[in-house]
Amino acid sequence: MADLTDPASELSAVLGLLTNPANEQTWQYLSNQFGVDHNSIEFSLIIAEIRKRALLISRIVNESDCDDSVKSLYNEFISLPITAFHVQNLNQSWSNMATHYVNANSVRNIIATVPVVKRKVQYIRYTDDELEDISESIALLVEKIRSEIVIEFFYRESIILNLLEIKFRIDNFRWFGWDCTADLIRRLLEQYAIVRSSHTENLPHAGAMLNLLNDGLAHLLDRLKLHDDRLELLKKLFGYYKDIAAVSLPSYILQLPFIPNQ
Repeated sequence: MADLTDPASELSAVLGLLTNPANEQTWQYLSNQFGVDHNSIEFSLIIAEIRKRALLISRIVNESDCDDSVKSLYNEFISLPITAFHVQNLNQSWSNMATHYVNANSVRNIIATVPVVKRKVQYIRYTDDELEDISESIALLVEKIRSEIVIEFFYRESIILNLLEIKFRIDNFRWFGWDCTADLIRRLLEQYAIVRSSHTENLPHAGAMLNLLNDGLAHLLDRLKLHDDRLELLKKLFGYYKDIAAVSLPSYILQLPFIPNQ
């Protein structure tokens, strides 16, 4: 049976690496820890991803059947990393942030939310080798798109950015679960459908883009290990928090070649 993880476990693992109360400004400490320049887009994305993950956990807790007092307590726990990684605190001392917001005790408090979160959201924990394989496959697909599809082709850059966002989360956080990947894959599916509907003699690169996306999406879905379960795949992509019967599926999705027919 595959080992499972969840958004709270993954966030606590990242925060657990940042508990050293270093006497540096927050931006300096975080840029050193993640190996990125603090003026870079990557640095901004890292800050945003940590806050988004904490907000996702808060949403899951609030939608749970826990007592309101438990929800309130858990939201207090979750608010700490949200505060620590607020842009207004980047010039604060990380020693202060670690003392009050990101320390061993606050990490344990995030772990305390895991049982509630896992009842709603859990997914396969990938090995480092599996994640490296996925990351390299995405990089190869992006390279092919850049070399084979002219830059003037509509949606080319948007498709590339979506792929690189998936790769970014894998490379920086080791995250490849449905909470942080389904929206991106959904966007790629929608872009695939648009390109397919525009595949005419006036857009000669559409066919090449379709072939590249078909192979790339099939690979991603295979790595997410839902390739043999059509109902589960559709549920995850278009109604993660809902009953699949209540989800209105786009008509094009059932005809896409990389969607299984079971």
